[in-house]
Amino acid sequence: MVGLRTALGLLCLLCTLTACSRFSSEPHTVRTDPEALMNLIRPGWQPAGPDSTIERPQTPADASAPATLERLSLHPVLISPLSTTRMLLVVAGTPADADGVMQTSDDTQASLDAYWFGKRGNRWYRIGAHEDFARTGFGGSPGELRSIDLDNRHKALAVENTSCRLGRCSRWLNLFAIGVARMQPLLPAAAPVQIGADTESPGERCRAMLRMRAGTRGRMALDEFSPRAGCHSISGRWYLDASGNEPGELAINLSGKRVTARRVTVEPDEAEVDRRIEEAIERGGECCAPIPPVREEYLATVNTVNTQISFRFVEGRYEAAHGSFPLPPL
Repeated sequence: MVGLRTALGLLCLLCTLTACSRFSSEPHTVRTDPEALMNLIRPGWQPAGPDSTIERPQTPADASAPATLERLSLHPVLISPLSTTRMLLVVAGTPADADGVMQTSDDTQASLDAYWFGKRGNRWYRIGAHEDFARTGFGGSPGELRSIDLDNRHKALAVENTSCRLGRCSRWLNLFAIGVARMQPLLPAAAPVQIGADTESPGERCRAMLRMRAGTRGRMALDEFSPRAGCHSISGRWYLDASGNEPGELAINLSGKRVTARRVTVEPDEAEVDRRIEEAIERGGECCAPIPPVREEYLATVNTVNTQISFRFVEGRYEAAHGSFPLPPL
């Protein structure tokens, strides 16, 4: 019996040593800085140049079209501790050439990859990956990323970025639940929601109107107001109730000002017409002097923006519950 216990003990010791040997032979790092973690998932990675790039298949928009390869320059954008033994690294990929030079335009989005790491002893090992879980941002930049509490047990990734097009600069928010080895979109249609907007390069008249009190009316020349771009300055602050065992309400509080305007026809001023006639007669000219032409302009009103958009969590994703952004889509 003693011999059997001894044999079993030796067998357990051998299994333990084998497991430790297997773990120690896996790629690992004792450092948790971005460069060390990047080299754990991409050996030889460098922050710039050809060694920052990879090639991987790109899924075409048209399902019938063949897949093509795209080259991306990879850069770490977020490290988030998940527990004392687990950690998340988010990596952004931007289109680049073979030398690592960015190849972007205003509409270029960044690819986001997520990598999970586990700690054994004082060593960190890669334990999971979800590559290309989202395309987000503009100009090749993913925007601002941060880890937030989703509830009192789980975390989420918040992504905020800004786009400028057709005279409007818009602010966007997207949310992803951080799973064990997968990122899950949380917002409706897996798309970002708008949380702010400003008129791009507003003219002096627009800026002056936005400084006025709500309800103020004024006139704007045709070249001082664009029906498409508008005249507005709206900022948003969002809040997610993470106090419970399940994700709570997501609320976006919007505040600012918006100028609404309608195009009107302005008839010549009668007093101005009479003045011109009198001047022409005094000079001995023939009646009548040229009448000022009919012109068009905008009759504008300053409006206060103070509203809330809310979403409720239903079956693993947020759904719109109340409110909408106070500007029409472009």
